Amino acid sequence: MVLQHFGLTQYPLGKAHTELWDDGVLARLGERCTWLLQTPGVGLLTGEVGVGKTAALRQLTQTLNPHRYPVIYLAETDFGRLDLYRSLALALGLEPAYRRAALWRQIKACIQELADGKGVTPLWIIDEAHNLPVEFFRELPAFLNFAFDSRDRQWPCGCSLIPLWTKPWIVPPMRPWPAASRCACA
Repeated sequence: MVLQHFGLTQYPLGKAHTELWDDGVLARLGERCTWLLQTPGVGLLTGEVGVGKTAALRQLTQTLNPHRYPVIYLAETDFGRLDLYRSLALALGLEPAYRRAALWRQIKACIQELADGKGVTPLWIIDEAHNLPVEFFRELPAFLNFAFDSRDRQWPCGCSLIPLWTKPWIVPPMRPWPAASRCACA
């Protein structure tokens, strides 16, 4: 119906397109992502619906060496925090432990082994981050704490369709994060 109305033979911006139009924003996002890879931290990408946040991250991650930076993409964020960690464990090839504390130790040991033993930095991309439970944000700094917070091990990147700071219950736990100084926003 839409195609006929505008006299088109195909949708102009379908999901099959591999090249994205760049007015300079994509290049700046690429620079920030490269910086985050060199200095692992937490990245946050926000924007209006349909501007191409996920497409931009997909394009940027396709240029990375998958053996050095395996991408773990998570779009199912409407679940509890334990489900998020279980999905991360499964993506890392682990059999998830039943208890959250054991699951954390299991995931962190795997990430430590990947980093120290193989020189691998997993990239955990969480799409639809605005749906994440508030408890996830409260405990994220503790989850990312390696060796008395002296080592950065992964690059979680949230991708949200609305600015997370518009949710008042998320703002207070995010302000004191040391990682906030390393947070890239586009």
